[in-house]
Amino acid sequence: MGRHLRLTARVLRDGKLQRITFFVKTVPIDNSHRFIVMDSNVFGTEATVYKKYAPMFNSCLPPGWTFPVAKCYLTRGPQSEGLKNSTTEDEEVIILEDLTARGYRNRENFPPMDLPHCRIVMKTMATFHAASILLEESRKKSHPGDFNASIDLYPEIKENFLVYNEGHVGYECIRLSAETMATAVFKLWPDKFKDVSRNEVLEAIRGAWMEVFEMVKPSKEYPNVLNHGDPWTNNILFSYETGREGREVPVDAKFVDLQIGRYAPPVLDILIFTHACTRRDFRERHMKEILEFYHRALGEILPQQVLDEVLPLERLFEMCHRYRDFGRVISTAYLPIILSENDPLISGGDNATAPLDIEQAVYSDRGDKIAENCVKSESYRRWITESFQECLEILNLWT
Repeated sequence: MGRHLRLTARVLRDGKLQRITFFVKTVPIDNSHRFIVMDSNVFGTEATVYKKYAPMFNSCLPPGWTFPVAKCYLTRGPQSEGLKNSTTEDEEVIILEDLTARGYRNRENFPPMDLPHCRIVMKTMATFHAASILLEESRKKSHPGDFNASIDLYPEIKENFLVYNEGHVGYECIRLSAETMATAVFKLWPDKFKDVSRNEVLEAIRGAWMEVFEMVKPSKEYPNVLNHGDPWTNNILFSYETGREGREVPVDAKFVDLQIGRYAPPVLDILIFTHACTRRDFRERHMKEILEFYHRALGEILPQQVLDEVLPLERLFEMCHRYRDFGRVISTAYLPIILSENDPLISGGDNATAPLDIEQAVYSDRGDKIAENCVKSESYRRWITESFQECLEILNLWT
């Protein structure tokens, strides 16, 4: 949901010409893309996280720890409501360090994330969340009384995607994702659903999404943190070292694309990542280990007293169980989009860099297309069908 550019600066320093690269992000110029970005304020959210919150988080983290995002050198716009309808390309911009110059790179979406990569992501996510916890604990001490983090600390962080508001771009995306799944179900399993009406399936899916709309709100029962909001493969850059037998081993990770930051329980980030980046059998084998690794990583940053008060391990398990359906439902919207972009059998290989057709990929009923893609790619079929099946199980529509 943005244009990504590389800026190269040639600097003369001490008589030597140096070449410095930066990563630049701007709002898309395509009208449909631009409207979504501006109307949902995802660009504004990302600029705010980089400009306001990242420095605050870095000041709260203990020595040796840094907020796991790129350094930000400049943010500009949007400055007024009038920009929402503007067609000028250079009014909004975020200029960041070029992490690829430091050896960071994306991992391909196929195959799914393995355990070593998951551990690195959990460590990175724990750092991201721990910074939020430490900042809130600091503010509570300096502002005794009725402290409300949503209002007093994160007034600019508003849910900009999972919003139950007819006409909102995020709501329309979810509405059509539900339509898409309902159509795909009858295409993929015609015999199994021959005695069930499409409307019955659709209403059950919509009901599940209604619960998701509630889950993304700040919790009154569990701790809340600033979530990344969109931690899937393309939004995570890894650095590697050479291990035994010459194999690359992931040693660190950074998050990019901070567009959907939300103040909510930290487990939402964990569930989005695991459901968008791993397969069901992997989660069934390793989810407990993943949660334990995340908790140990928190313990390396947070004082023990803070960890025990805010998020003891049993509380983390309890929270994951309480929100478990969030990952199962949201993956039915995520996977058809991200897998079609990253599977070369679906995306067309060399044509994969073509701009996303937003109307076709998001704002339409893609059920027929999903069924077609399942024929083209066995890997795509297995990911999609197991995601849909897992969701249908919690809706009591799959036995």
